[in-house]
Amino acid sequence: MALISVICVAGVVGGSIWLRTGHNARDQQAPPRRPYTESVKRPPDIFEFARFIVLLPHDDNNACLLLSISVKVSNPKVYDEMSQKRARCRGAVYRVLDMAARAGYGQVAIDDSRVRQQILDSLNGVLATGTVDAVFITDFSAV
Repeated sequence: MALISVICVAGVVGGSIWLRTGHNARDQQAPPRRPYTESVKRPPDIFEFARFIVLLPHDDNNACLLLSISVKVSNPKVYDEMSQKRARCRGAVYRVLDMAARAGYGQVAIDDSRVRQQILDSLNGVLATGTVDAVFITDFSAV
């Protein structure tokens, strides 16, 4: 008799736990987790390039220039196009900077308005959805 009452109590306790947790608790999966993404607000009209390294073939004192360049674009579609054509745009800027270094402009003349205008013209030749309005050299150092 005692054995039967122990089995009944165990059945009642086990049944109540089963009902509380759900009968298909093993079959249920946790909801999928979304990866955490931080939204970074960027100005829609300024496109920043990664740092440029330009070798100086004629200068004995410095081996290269490090430049950070940003450009002001005419509309957000140009920003998106530059993001898609990032390699072509960087190539266009490198060609201008390389020609300026080979011409012996020196480190001060690279920041000259002629070089900025050449960069502007070169980038506008790559773009189809709009234009680059201004070129800013934001960091400039000779190493």
